[in-house]
Amino acid sequence: MGVDVFQIEIRVSDLNVAMDFYRKTFAWGLYQVAPGYTLVDAGRMPVIGIMHDPRLPIGVAPLMLVNDCEAAAARAKELGGRVMYTRSEVAGSGAFTAALDPWGNEVWFWQQFVEGHPRLKHEPVNPFIFVEIATPNLEKATQFYSDLMSWSFWNVPFTPNYAIVEGCGLKRGVGLYGADAAGAGVVSYLEVANLDETCQKIEANGGQVVVPPEPFLNEGKYIIFADPAGNRLGAIEPTRPA
Repeated sequence: MGVDVFQIEIRVSDLNVAMDFYRKTFAWGLYQVAPGYTLVDAGRMPVIGIMHDPRLPIGVAPLMLVNDCEAAAARAKELGGRVMYTRSEVAGSGAFTAALDPWGNEVWFWQQFVEGHPRLKHEPVNPFIFVEIATPNLEKATQFYSDLMSWSFWNVPFTPNYAIVEGCGLKRGVGLYGADAAGAGVVSYLEVANLDETCQKIEANGGQVVVPPEPFLNEGKYIIFADPAGNRLGAIEPTRPA
């Protein structure tokens, strides 16, 4: 059984601006739990965190739930990646490390001190369901993530340069996308009910639609957008049953 995505963490330059954007755009329940840190209740796992820490660059990263975060980072290095952050603890909660895969994509590891998931009270609304990792070498990336996460990928029919693994703590799973070196990066996708309305809300609340609606793996359509800090995320409107 492979590693699960436990949390999506959004690092921003202004926490209040980010909270206003995500509350108005996606109707999330937001709870500021510490200076510079807000937890989001979207009604469905994974956990979502919004963070402002001037020591860290802006960005969006999935946190993988592991038994030993130091061992996971060491394994990523052994497979050709680099350690980005050594072990750091969150008092009473857990510890984390971070690595870069061989193509510079962030991979964070979260080690819980107490097992279990948070109690989500919000009605499910616009949760994260899919993570896409772009890489210039799909074959090597498939091997790297299979070895690191114990994930089993399959090639998507009629979609060149794309492999996917289902589950991983997400409704839709994790995808690997073969792109040129300049296109490497990680995009986390929310599920929305109406993509056109979502585009309007993103623009009205200070974000920007970067990639307009396009087909998503023959299962609906997607967009890429930037939040007010410049973080790139995605939104998917799945095909609805007839």
